[in-house]
Amino acid sequence: ATGATGATGATGATGATGIDGTNGLNGTNGVNGTDGADGQSGITFINGTNLYNVTGTPDASTPFASTAACETDDFVLGGGYTIDGGNAVQQAAVTLNPIPVADLSGWNVTGQSALGGSITVTAYAVCFDNSPPHIS
Repeated sequence: ATGATGATGATGATGATGIDGTNGLNGTNGVNGTDGADGQSGITFINGTNLYNVTGTPDASTPFASTAACETDDFVLGGGYTIDGGNAVQQAAVTLNPIPVADLSGWNVTGQSALGGSITVTAYAVCFDNSPPHIS
């Protein structure tokens, strides 16, 4: 005859952690997406059709300040100024600072006359016409 089942024994100690298994194989690459639409063609070189001149407002006061501004989204490639009025000595006594506007949106001329006289300073700019064109 079989005897009665005995009491359950105490839980044993936890076993050591096993070693990691090997990594699985990489999956296959997905299918390439479709190409996007072509972008708008840009210019390939600068020529006379991409450039235009702008004349600033003349300033007859001293100190002088005249700015020639390019159209929106265009930028200045260079510029300069004219000095009108007075005589040669008065014009020679004019000190000017011709520089591009900080964001390259035009050309700025500031300065003053040491001798006075009826001097007028006018800035001008050579601007690049970005696409879409603004000039014809």
